[in-house]
Amino acid sequence: MSALIDPTAHVEEQCDIGANARIMEFARVGAGSVIGPGLTIGRYARIDSGSVVETDAPDFGYFAGAPAIQYGYACKCGRRLAFFYSLGLCPSCGRQYQHKNNIVYCTSEAE
Repeated sequence: MSALIDPTAHVEEQCDIGANARIMEFARVGAGSVIGPGLTIGRYARIDSGSVVETDAPDFGYFAGAPAIQYGYACKCGRRLAFFYSLGLCPSCGRQYQHKNNIVYCTSEAE
């Protein structure tokens, strides 16, 4: 079975997406990245160019490297989020986020 890529996701050139991988809504996968078979890239997740992803990426997760590791979380606008304890704020658009039970939620929309 081939990969399932949501139409709202953005996958750049020369990516290698493994069989049965799922790229969810509004996720971004940088050029030359490799996504392992059967993995899920969550909603709004960001994968840097040239990354080799070997684990599922959670919603809003920000991954980079080969092998890719999670460096934090990304806003809906694409910028990296700054967290203070469990509360996150996007320095660019002002959206607010909450980190609870290893899940990130957007709690306010940009104005």
